[in-house]
Amino acid sequence: MKCFCRLFIILVAVWPLAAAAQRSIPDDNLAYPVSISLSDCNSNIASSQGSGFFFLRGVDLYLVTARHVLFNMAERVQPGQPRPFVCNKALAVAYSRNPKERQHTRMQLDLPALRADGSIKAHETHDVVVVRIGKSAASAELKSGEEATFYYSPGITVIEHAQLLTTTTTSSKKLDEVLTANDVYVLGYPSSIGLQQVPQIDYNTPLVRKGIVAGINYTNKTIVLDCLIFHGNSGGPVLQVTHLPNGVVSITTIGLIVQYVPVAETWVNATICRYTTPDIQSQSRWTSCLSSQQNKTSWQHVFVRKRSEDKSQACATRERSSAARKSTPPRWGAKLKSIPDLLLDRYSSGLLFLRRLG
Repeated sequence: MKCFCRLFIILVAVWPLAAAAQRSIPDDNLAYPVSISLSDCNSNIASSQGSGFFFLRGVDLYLVTARHVLFNMAERVQPGQPRPFVCNKALAVAYSRNPKERQHTRMQLDLPALRADGSIKAHETHDVVVVRIGKSAASAELKSGEEATFYYSPGITVIEHAQLLTTTTTSSKKLDEVLTANDVYVLGYPSSIGLQQVPQIDYNTPLVRKGIVAGINYTNKTIVLDCLIFHGNSGGPVLQVTHLPNGVVSITTIGLIVQYVPVAETWVNATICRYTTPDIQSQSRWTSCLSSQQNKTSWQHVFVRKRSEDKSQACATRERSSAARKSTPPRWGAKLKSIPDLLLDRYSSGLLFLRRLG
């Protein structure tokens, strides 16, 4: 049985910024990101964190986030089988559009129940998923500031509700409307920065980061950003600042965070063998000094002895690295497409990819 209550909907549109002193973005845009806290998790995961935002299409209200926030993308599944969730429960929390109010919108999501109802749709190839929160009783799409009764999907439990900030298809930029070098704002709930034992950040409030559109990949339909992100930012909205010819500044949605861009570094062995006899290389019963694939400790000293009656001869190997290996520390990049949040656990990144909604 579907439950219902009344919600006050605020739509994100083209926001003209007046000349009076104010924030770089409208006050209510701080309520744009949604915190997604996962619980009742599978495997050895205790909990997980992500971000998202609400999207109103016609009379249907959706929660949009990255697919890997909800689904376990590392597990292989048979064709036709549903992909398992990372966790079975999700708590979606969003602030009121009035930054001076501490009221929230809180919704508990039962993900298996929502999937059984057909209310969760994940893209087959792109790292995007939408959860249908409910349907408005209105006969047409709501206008900004309108209040309406919403009938919630089975699996949605509303704990608390405040004025809800959403976006629509008309208030979002298409890929060909995204401008390279324009400023962007990334909003979300990163959970991997700061010291938990020495509180520096309120993890229950959204964090705003600023960057630019660094480039566009039209083949993959992704947008590259030069901006720092952290674990927990995945699924969060990205807003583009556009300066219109009439002097008006507009702020609109251009996508969501899904992936970082790694920087590849190649490490090569520098192995030195010193021999105690000049003809050591002619001895067929010597074990190889180059045992790098068996040793994982950098600069490890390995001593290998001859398998013969002469036990005194030895070869000392100093290994500079474990093997010819590639290391990809994600120090500079992030992308809005599909690398799991597991790769964002401990590293920040600069370049981001955005994934378009359509």
